[in-house]
Amino acid sequence: MFLLPAPPRLMLSMNNGKLAPDHICSFNLRAGKHCPGMGACKSWCYAMGFLYEQENAKRVRDENYLSLQRDDFVPRFLDALDHGLDRRFRLAKIARIHDSGDWTSEDHIAKFVAIATARPDWHFYCYTKAHHIFDLAPLRAVGVNVIQSAGGIDDDAIDLRLPHSRIFTSVDELLAAGYTDCSESDLPAAFGASRVGLVIHGQRAGRFNAERDQGRVIRLVESFHPTNTSGSTSESVKEFTQV
Repeated sequence: MFLLPAPPRLMLSMNNGKLAPDHICSFNLRAGKHCPGMGACKSWCYAMGFLYEQENAKRVRDENYLSLQRDDFVPRFLDALDHGLDRRFRLAKIARIHDSGDWTSEDHIAKFVAIATARPDWHFYCYTKAHHIFDLAPLRAVGVNVIQSAGGIDDDAIDLRLPHSRIFTSVDELLAAGYTDCSESDLPAAFGASRVGLVIHGQRAGRFNAERDQGRVIRLVESFHPTNTSGSTSESVKEFTQV
């Protein structure tokens, strides 16, 4: 008898140390391999660290990517939301799209538009450095909080009028800049925060500072007032400066 090969696994994570206490599940791909907008961030990315480089972690993320290519990805993903999570995660109804990896194609985006449309009671959100590569407006249209993330290859394409995140080296610096601290909990990001601040610690902070000191990390400087409606270029667009 001829047996068809088993489909690749599709797995949602409930084990992220930051997300799990708030019962946030996540769908993940391989950092770097599935990050078309990756830039200086590779120097301090947590998802390229030791634990994520273990064979089992890489295999799960690679199988998720293979599942993503299949025509049955959307129903399989919906089934995983409904039946593949612990009860506390099913009740919380919060999903981070990619705590590792990023958007890889228009088809990838379209599938998550279909997922978010089918589960309007869920809160979906993502961080992305692919804002300059793909049209992410369809995700926003169905309620996904799309957070542009600095550290990619085209930071000057970040629109500061839309949700975005910045990295800081202290909470005081973060708060003084007017950002919401999401360093310990992603709940504000999940529920629509538009100015997301993240504090980086330890060796990752050292690598971040080294990249910044060498001019490979761009600090965002807002040149518009959020309430301005004049539409003049000098007031409404963003500016960036090398640190």
